[in-house]
Amino acid sequence: MVNKLLRKTTLFFKNNIFLVSLIVISIGLATYLGQPFGKFSSFVDWNTIITLSSLLLITMGIKESGFFFLLAYRISVHIKNERLLALFLIFISAILSMFLTNDSAKPPYLILIFSLILKIPVNKKSRTLRPALT
Repeated sequence: MVNKLLRKTTLFFKNNIFLVSLIVISIGLATYLGQPFGKFSSFVDWNTIITLSSLLLITMGIKESGFFFLLAYRISVHIKNERLLALFLIFISAILSMFLTNDSAKPPYLILIFSLILKIPVNKKSRTLRPALT
């Protein structure tokens, strides 16, 4: 039992060298600079974390309802070429960024882009969007 746990721990350290080294460096710097570990939670703005987490939960709920796929379908039907699609996506990004902060505007925008990627097939030969868009 102990041997199995030791093997799993060793495998974790081998697979996550970067993460482990960052944790070791962080602990080393924290002890060197003399900050008590209990003070670290005061360095985080928890209201921002809660707001962004709730926005992400709302966005994922909308995604699970299928709204983004419906929106992606309607966009792919109405926009006929790649240039208009690119301009539309840039315009939507600008509009979302006017009303929301950049961190808040990214999740719905990226989910919309991924839904568009799934809805619009790619032509294998030319690596462009489907012929119906052109």
